[in-house]
Amino acid sequence: MPLLDESDFTLSHRSNTMNRNQTLRRIGRKLTHDFAFYRRFKELRCDPGKGILPRGLVYETEQRNGSTGCVIVGLNPGVAEKEEKAVLRKNPTYNSFLRFWQDHIADKPYYARLRNAADALGLKGPILWTELVKCQSWDNGKVCVQTIRADVNRYLLREIDAVPLSWPLIGVGKKAYEILSYLYPKRVVIGIPHATGAYGGFAKIYDSRKRTLMKKPRQQLLRALRQKQSTALFKSDYF
Repeated sequence: MPLLDESDFTLSHRSNTMNRNQTLRRIGRKLTHDFAFYRRFKELRCDPGKGILPRGLVYETEQRNGSTGCVIVGLNPGVAEKEEKAVLRKNPTYNSFLRFWQDHIADKPYYARLRNAADALGLKGPILWTELVKCQSWDNGKVCVQTIRADVNRYLLREIDAVPLSWPLIGVGKKAYEILSYLYPKRVVIGIPHATGAYGGFAKIYDSRKRTLMKKPRQQLLRALRQKQSTALFKSDYF
């Protein structure tokens, strides 16, 4: 059988990307309207009447043309701002969330810094942005283990199954990193501090002027990726 030429590879890559996008969109549409599930958890705030929906799943492909992508996983969405709530209250759909994310959220510091970090590691393909728990909490960032367990089994496992095994998983914050490490022993898992966290851990590995990772942490992560080993850049592990 003859080897695939470049055009065949491009067509195959596009086909896989389209199928993956369709799968993730189906998951996104389902979770956006999974109100009964999220209302089971007292620490989560799900209120469609006020524009507070389950959200956080985005498969970013625009200007992401590299062959290797990654999955970036946070704990749960932050508090929705007034404009986002107004949009989602009027049109509570997954497509409406995606449009708002693209227009108003994609370039916020959390996403911009983590996207730059992925680029610095050569992960210039698509990014699957997601969360352990797809709903904001009443007390920002406070989510109990049982809630995480239920949500991960309902959605995250299916999301990550949709992407290639070769794509690294990037856990944002210690809790996300630890859970991903337990769940996926056969995948490369990278742990990094929250990109906008209050404790400043990310500032110690990221050059905000050059908009990229600093040399030493970048080299550590690149070495781990080459060796297909998991690693973390938290204060207790790195500094």
